[in-house]
Amino acid sequence: MDFFKNERPEVAKELLKKAANGGHHGALYVIGIIMIFMGGGDVKEKGVMLIAGMKEREPLRTIAKDCRKSLVEILKTIWVKNPQVLGQRPTRCTIQHQRSRTNGWPSIDSDDEDADFHCDACTCDVEIAHVITALPASIT
Repeated sequence: MDFFKNERPEVAKELLKKAANGGHHGALYVIGIIMIFMGGGDVKEKGVMLIAGMKEREPLRTIAKDCRKSLVEILKTIWVKNPQVLGQRPTRCTIQHQRSRTNGWPSIDSDDEDADFHCDACTCDVEIAHVITALPASIT
């Protein structure tokens, strides 16, 4: 969480990489979120692909959901002050696909969110929206 608190962000990223290389799904998820928030074109795209890959199918979808919930809970308890996170809301999908409809009604069950989107960027936009809810109100 040092990355989000802006305390030694480079060290925090290296530790996350080590954990992800060791198979830690939570670290991999956080790396994807960080790449989307702070990366340039190619880095953001890699972050989108990483998150979308986790959300593609079970059991990784459930793991990603659990990682998101954990990250959001942690972000709510720390003082987020990294300027790379504050002050921007990355949006990846430029098409803004409409949510699918079930029996003529829009799906509103957040557990079904993965079935409602049509591209990887839309999936990542939803993940980012969840993370942003835990950040200080100044960026939302």
